[in-house]
Amino acid sequence: MPGEPSLPLRQPIAAPAAQDGSAVQCPVHRVEITPCDAAELAPLLAYLGANQALQGSQYFPRGAVLEDGRLDLCKQSLGTDNCLRIAQALQGNTQVRSLMLGTDAIGDTGAHAVAELLDKNAHLQVLYLGCNNIGPQGARWLGAALAQNAQLTGLWLKRNPLGPEGAASIAQMLRSNRHLGVLDLVNTDLRAAGLDAIVDALCTDNRTMHTLYLSGNGLGPPAAAALSRLLREAPHVTALYLSVNRLGDEGTAMLAEALHVNRSLRTLDLASNGIGPEGARALFAALQRHPAIECLNLGYAPSTRVLGASANRIGDQGVEHAMGMLSESRTLRSLDLTRNGVTARGLGALDRALSGNRHLGRLLVDGSLPDALAERLARNRVDHGDLPVPLDRALIKSVYR
Repeated sequence: MPGEPSLPLRQPIAAPAAQDGSAVQCPVHRVEITPCDAAELAPLLAYLGANQALQGSQYFPRGAVLEDGRLDLCKQSLGTDNCLRIAQALQGNTQVRSLMLGTDAIGDTGAHAVAELLDKNAHLQVLYLGCNNIGPQGARWLGAALAQNAQLTGLWLKRNPLGPEGAASIAQMLRSNRHLGVLDLVNTDLRAAGLDAIVDALCTDNRTMHTLYLSGNGLGPPAAAALSRLLREAPHVTALYLSVNRLGDEGTAMLAEALHVNRSLRTLDLASNGIGPEGARALFAALQRHPAIECLNLGYAPSTRVLGASANRIGDQGVEHAMGMLSESRTLRSLDLTRNGVTARGLGALDRALSGNRHLGRLLVDGSLPDALAERLARNRVDHGDLPVPLDRALIKSVYR
């Protein structure tokens, strides 16, 4: 990009052992692009500057403005200079509520421009900045801009090399911010220090964060202490995403102990964490009478191999441990057990356990469900409906990825 050295593509890092002091970095942390010509952005910039009322979705040579207020610029090869142009055009815009700049190589300089934009635009509600080479300095600027911000509800930073220092800046922001509800720190190289900083902020000063994404950070059993504290002391966190980590049976058992105390968690994602039958037994026992849990994911995540994680393998033995939870839970609506080595024998056990269940509507396994079980789940969905797509996800849905 003009005025900056090109960023070499970072090669995949060999998967370290499950140690929370080790970096686990996505191979696309460093994105090398050829920035698009500024002329390609001119129609979009003119539209944004005119601040026209939204009337259906508008598509441009680069980017799209969608009818619900999303400005979708994901994978549009912006680079830093074009990011600055977008930020300038949005200063007086009152129509865009979700700014999506995923995989655009905006770097720390672009993050600075976005941070300054937040001080001038009081209408943005969501920032999606995934995979943009944003490091600790960019996180510092974003954190400072959001400390007293009163309108942003969602901040998505996945696949940026923030590191523990960047995580500390985000944690400091959480201590004073009273409006942010969704925070995405997937594969941001948190390490133990970064995780501890985030958890401490959420357990002491912050009471508004409800959805936390921590997947893909190489979190092993040592991290379970901080995560257990989160489950015990931060009841406002109702959705916790921990897929593609390395908690294993040991870490899962520690989380299960905290879940016996927790009364508010509705979504728990533990896909691809190397969990076996023993970890499953502890988890299912903790959730058997949990008053809120609706969605439990123990399946398989697409990034498992590239991040050096392991699939869960609860097998038929793990399914047997789930019998009590499936028979007694009155809240669980969705359960994912894909790629867990469940055989026909395990499917039969699931069928029996769910014979009287009137709430579970989605059960994901390898292959087809028995017809009677599939019909029962369908009836439950008719009676109770499907779990809705969270608004925070709807506002980051891109037409380009």
